[in-house]
Amino acid sequence: MDDERQEGLADAPAPAIPRDLAQLAPAVDVVDPTTLAQNMATWHQMRAVLTAYISEHMQEGIDYYTLMIGGKVSKPSLSKAGSEKFLSLFNVHAKFRKDDETWEMLGRPAGVICYICELYTKRGELVGEGRGAREVLKEQDINKAIKMAQKSAQIDAVLRTGALSDAFTQDLEDVQELEEPLVRQQKHRIVALLKLLGTGAADKAGYEDLVQQYTGLALVPAFYPDIIARLETRVTARLHTRAAHGGARTGVASAAEADRDERRRPDADRHADRAVRAVATSGT
Repeated sequence: MDDERQEGLADAPAPAIPRDLAQLAPAVDVVDPTTLAQNMATWHQMRAVLTAYISEHMQEGIDYYTLMIGGKVSKPSLSKAGSEKFLSLFNVHAKFRKDDETWEMLGRPAGVICYICELYTKRGELVGEGRGAREVLKEQDINKAIKMAQKSAQIDAVLRTGALSDAFTQDLEDVQELEEPLVRQQKHRIVALLKLLGTGAADKAGYEDLVQQYTGLALVPAFYPDIIARLETRVTARLHTRAAHGGARTGVASAAEADRDERRRPDADRHADRAVRAVATSGT
């Protein structure tokens, strides 16, 4: 009887593994709690080393940069030079190939160049990759477009492989192209408002002093929106004061008309442009 039972058990099919678990099992490397704790400790040590490296060796303006976006300083954006430092630190090298898959997904657009950057160890092991694309018309030069697409792919590969997205972002140059006209417009507005208040300066230092005097803020792009708001408040207050004393059509009382005319006249004819150029070329 026992022999029959054992034979029956031997012939019985193995319990079916749930489909989801069967698919997941080969891809998951389950570790015991001790190994997991060791891996976590190693990870924290690596993050500490990377943080120290970034603080000591990455230079703003060379290895990364920040931009003014919406009046706020952006997250640091990794540059090509910075990505190359990480390639050296990780002891890997980059190889590029055309990214036909992404180009197909985009609908095969004419004039769009897509690349994949693959990172390899000295033993030839593939450890990471990133993608980048560029429009030839935007760069107005196909060689430049290729280099920019490869640069974006390399930075993406470094950020992904090194898990550096918490410290850096990438490709804010397109945003900068949109922001620069806004910053210039804000500079013009600040100069025009100071003129409406009956004052002005011949150089950057003079405008820094005036802005500090009238608004209490430093003349830096991050504060431009607040500077404009405070100057506009002062102009409005002075307008109301003059109007109350019967001077609505004289002096600063005609600030609105003066500002309108200032903005309508061609740049070359504006008296304020000389001051704007002094501020614009100052790098602030």
